[in-house]
Amino acid sequence: MTDILSVTGLALHFGGIHAVDEVSFTVREKEIAALIGPNGAGKTSVFNCVSGLYQPTHGIISVHRPGDKEPKVITRRTPDAITRSGIARTFQNIRLFGGMTALENVMIGMDGHMRGTIAGAVLGSPHVRREEKAVLEESYRLLVEIGIERYCNEAAKNLPYGAQRRLEIARALAAKPFLLLLDEPAAGMNPQETRELDDLILCIRERHGLAVLLIEHDMNLVMRLSERILVMDYGRIIAEGRPEEIRHNRGVIEAYLGEAADA
Repeated sequence: MTDILSVTGLALHFGGIHAVDEVSFTVREKEIAALIGPNGAGKTSVFNCVSGLYQPTHGIISVHRPGDKEPKVITRRTPDAITRSGIARTFQNIRLFGGMTALENVMIGMDGHMRGTIAGAVLGSPHVRREEKAVLEESYRLLVEIGIERYCNEAAKNLPYGAQRRLEIARALAAKPFLLLLDEPAAGMNPQETRELDDLILCIRERHGLAVLLIEHDMNLVMRLSERILVMDYGRIIAEGRPEEIRHNRGVIEAYLGEAADA
């Protein structure tokens, strides 16, 4: 199976602090993988480098879009360029446009795929009108798929917390990624919402044919959902394997899982 994301020798230094220290890993086509570790291990810093929010000190990040002959290096590209390359993400702290409706938030996620010009929009050209109609319909379809279409015309800031989490996923899907990065998607959710999130992520993978790399502290979700787990501690990857291998890895237990390893 093709590696759609390759990270090699990634490092991110803030002065003498090595937030990420020579990290290398891959994500395979249509895989669900998890990046776990204690707070401060460097997980979100890795996401920020991959998505272009941080410029790494050194290392190489490349993507291989399914169907392309060769991978492309995306190290140090801007976030919008990386999104157009096929990687979309959500954030640990929800980042929505609170005053906009749920539908408008999803429509913004499609901006990178729109071809209309400002002049065309001003003049109301037939092409622009058709494109706007298609964006509106696709955005609503994503709200239906994510299960929050009833909030279509509600301001994002007024949505229940779980619905805001789902809305951020819908907006990420609007960018048409082949790799979705989810940063603590279950944070703040109750057990029922977390179970429903499991099902949602699996459905997204199947319907869109994409891979998912998630950061998550809910070990029950990680163990149920992931096909492969990467464990970070002090900026480095200390273990990699299937859930059962990670569950019984003594180094991982000592660094992070603790009693959860026996759950």
